[in-house]
Amino acid sequence: MPCCNLSTGSCVYLGKDETLHPTLGSEGDGVMKRAVLLGLLAAGLLVLSACTPKAPGHVPPSPENPAAQPTDADAPNKEGQASDVAEQARKAVQALKEKNLKLLSGLALPDKGIRFSPYGFVDTRNDLVFKPEQLKELFTVKTVYEWGVYDGSGEPIRLTFADYYAKFIYDADFAKAHQTAVNRQIGQGTTRSNLTEVYPPDRYSFVEFHFEGFEAQFEGLDWRSLRLVFEKNNNIWQLVGIIHDQWTI
Repeated sequence: MPCCNLSTGSCVYLGKDETLHPTLGSEGDGVMKRAVLLGLLAAGLLVLSACTPKAPGHVPPSPENPAAQPTDADAPNKEGQASDVAEQARKAVQALKEKNLKLLSGLALPDKGIRFSPYGFVDTRNDLVFKPEQLKELFTVKTVYEWGVYDGSGEPIRLTFADYYAKFIYDADFAKAHQTAVNRQIGQGTTRSNLTEVYPPDRYSFVEFHFEGFEAQFEGLDWRSLRLVFEKNNNIWQLVGIIHDQWTI
């Protein structure tokens, strides 16, 4: 059988003894021509195949194909959300600093009001809740309310709102807190915090204003935190909880 090399134009025959012999003369030329024609035909088929449009198919992800890579276009904008709730918290803490309950009531969720928790554990049965219309006049009301129990003694916390404010809301200048965090608790005491149980993170966000301490002799045990809890209503974060926290026995 002939075996031709198109690059050199030579062909060889395999004989019965399986040895190779160079071919010469007209017979060799004919074999070479046939091989060249076959080569040209194969090349033409390759060109035709390359020019034929291919049906669209799945394009695997690759660095050259960024459209195939997953994107965050549909993911929630957590950074923007944190910024929005932080801004509402700044308004609320400034209203507390100024004792501006009219402004504070405007930040509250109307149908829920604001729950006041004296310590990190939110007592949904005993913590007091005030609706916006009640909040506005609380500083002038002389009524003594029962807000829960004191840590350690277990005695009832019986105070007017003004006294409760001084002891369990703004007992430090939280508008100038050492640290501020969104959806992260900073202050940790011996009292268990159930914030994310009462206010699940899929519906609520909170901002913590934290002081690490005030006097070196207490080695940080005199820390204070104020946590403001918000619920989103019609794309607006509205205040639903004010949690005061500190070191407890």
